[in-house]
Amino acid sequence: MDIGYDILSKGSDDARNVTLDYFNNYYGFPKDVLNSMKKNSCITGGGMRGLKDIADSLILKAKKYKTSHRFIQPDNSFGTWWNIIERPDTDDKNRREIFTIETKQENKLHITSKDISKFYDDVKPSQYESWYITPIGNPSGTKIKGKQLYESCKAILHYNPEAIIILDAVYTRTLLEEDAKDVFSGVANDKSLLKRTIFVESYSKSHGLCRERLGLYFSFNEELFTEMHIANISYSAGPGTHKDYQFLALGTMKSDIQKGITDLQWFWTKERKGLIKYLLRDQNKHIFSTNQSHLRDEDVDRPCTLYILLKVNEGIKAQYVFEQTGILGVDTPLKSGHYIRFSVGTLKEPVFSKYLKDH
Repeated sequence: MDIGYDILSKGSDDARNVTLDYFNNYYGFPKDVLNSMKKNSCITGGGMRGLKDIADSLILKAKKYKTSHRFIQPDNSFGTWWNIIERPDTDDKNRREIFTIETKQENKLHITSKDISKFYDDVKPSQYESWYITPIGNPSGTKIKGKQLYESCKAILHYNPEAIIILDAVYTRTLLEEDAKDVFSGVANDKSLLKRTIFVESYSKSHGLCRERLGLYFSFNEELFTEMHIANISYSAGPGTHKDYQFLALGTMKSDIQKGITDLQWFWTKERKGLIKYLLRDQNKHIFSTNQSHLRDEDVDRPCTLYILLKVNEGIKAQYVFEQTGILGVDTPLKSGHYIRFSVGTLKEPVFSKYLKDH
């Protein structure tokens, strides 16, 4: 057992290598790109820890040059991200600038290249600027189209070649391999884009291992990775040997165990679909909006996250929905209206799929 310091605070090479080999079944990176990512990767105590390290690194870099970092993200962003970037209640620009982009139901609540063009029509690019994007969404419960993701990332770098793109891809393996590769098909094969991109990954949601805190971030670009890794090295001495063992085990799963993970994802799919139909029954028309156009069969009928996000009528909040239906969700205000996010991640037996079948 290696008991010395992990000087580079990255975790075991072997653990990262087998993990990225496994992850790449869902991305489709070319071999040379994947090999670079293996070198420029870091095991962390969960995806949120990785995001925090990256955000802190960005702030530290801007501070070094006596300026502030600009964080840009769609309103359909991971709820904890707002805490990570310390979104202030007032317009405090001492440490960061924060811009939030409205997403539309017609685009499945994901950002588009037109949204980015509109943003830069009003705001000049900054040398210290990052875009945070969750391609497979929490809270939306939808996945972005591959062309849409690629065109959006290209638009960002068209307007600002210095921008950094953070792809929070922790829900990638809640998709089938072919669906995930379709989402990343453009991004995975564009080296110029990958040079400005850092990926954040995790086993938490895709494998139902949230409590184990199994995160990883990686980049094709060694210089970019090093910059984003500054805070981790500054505040940490590495993830610990037990994390290496966990990643080694998960990265070398046998096919029968991997099938169990796929079965779990299909279980979530059926429960999500049943929950949607259960909540959108006629007796709940006073609760939920008739416009749920962000939900598409391609995301409902196939594995895609643990969540559903439903738009509610004016004045409706999660507590009222719980009182009326017995289903507890999380209030999620977006610029296009008020939504409530529901999860099936804690279910261990059929509930909503079984209920619909029986009735």
